[in-house]
Amino acid sequence: MSSEVARLKERLQLEAEAAFLGLYGYAETTKHEIIQHSLQCIGETCEQLKQHIGEEEAAMFVINALDKAQQREHKNGTHI
Repeated sequence: MSSEVARLKERLQLEAEAAFLGLYGYAETTKHEIIQHSLQCIGETCEQLKQHIGEEEAAMFVINALDKAQQREHKNGTHI
């Protein structure tokens, strides 16, 4: 895996986690802005990732990243 692909995958995972923290975290302010920004970044990063690994694999990575972030939030107990 190229370093660019690894960097893009890491960015997607972090943005997915940020989106779930924005949705289920303790802060009550700016939730909408956090989620909107994170999802926009996920979309942009997915577009970049598609150029390296193809549309289907990039889409599956996004799905897995979101699922992993959701599972982490449930495990940490911040999900309401």
